[in-house]
Amino acid sequence: MPFVFSHVEYCDMHFVYGFCDGNGHAAVDEYQRHFPNRRIPSWGGFSHIHQTMVQRSPRLSTRRIASRIGVSRMQVWQTLHEEAFS
Repeated sequence: MPFVFSHVEYCDMHFVYGFCDGNGHAAVDEYQRHFPNRRIPSWGGFSHIHQTMVQRSPRLSTRRIASRIGVSRMQVWQTLHEEAFS
């Protein structure tokens, strides 16, 4: 049975995947580094989240994502913009 993650976890996963330039293996490592106490999705899970996350939740807060990941709001916005989600 697949893991079910919280909305916040999905946001964090999506951002980490973008931060790692779409490299699922690097995203697994980066996510585990930032969130050592969470369940870690597979590298393919990051790709799946990326494909569906923002399309289903277009009102995600860049401020909330930035705060959770520890980067600037501008970096979040730029990542979303580069991926044509803004």
